[in-house]
Amino acid sequence: MKKIIMFIAIFTSAMIISALILYINFFPLAKPIELPIVNEIYAVEIKKEHIMEKYIDDKEILEILNCFSNAKPTRIITTHERPIISEYYTINFYSKEDRLYTSFVYNENSKWYIEQPYYGVYEIRKGLLDFLPYIEALIQNQNIERELGDLIPMVRVRGMLYLDTGKESDISARCGVMDGKITSTVEPFQKPTKDNQSNFGSGYEYQVVNDNSIDIYMNEKWIRFDDED
Repeated sequence: MKKIIMFIAIFTSAMIISALILYINFFPLAKPIELPIVNEIYAVEIKKEHIMEKYIDDKEILEILNCFSNAKPTRIITTHERPIISEYYTINFYSKEDRLYTSFVYNENSKWYIEQPYYGVYEIRKGLLDFLPYIEALIQNQNIERELGDLIPMVRVRGMLYLDTGKESDISARCGVMDGKITSTVEPFQKPTKDNQSNFGSGYEYQVVNDNSIDIYMNEKWIRFDDED
């Protein structure tokens, strides 16, 4: 009986060891992360979608580089040019030798990873602790832009801000004399600051209806804009 138990134990151990060897061979640890040396880097760029932060301060560059250098290699296989998850950050290290080092950072299952396509995936050892200030700067910019993106079409005339009502003018008969023309524009997420300036384009003519309203001729229609107050 003892021989049978011993045989089972040896067989089980051999199977476990074989499985571990197969696992290690099929899923090897990633190679050491590929990074430029600190004195070769002149800038680090962090992007998410169309939001970008660029760092040129030597201290900040060193902090970001240290965060990458301390990342722990994993056995996760990378077989794509970009991460297959939808939310990720692109980090570019710009080298003085005109070489670009690109990595991606993302959160998956409450863990933060650095991925270098076809090379390796690395876990940030301290979670997002060291990386947080740089990621947060992007998130804050993104939130601000989203808020600003909600601005409706508006125009500044005679020192007053008029907002698009989304309705056509109720005036059926009007004279052909225009009271003014929009001559400059700002971004859609910005508020106009100068007279005859809008956030939806220039070249549109308008007529003053009263102290609280103006009509702007757009796309062959008269659109009513009301004072924001």
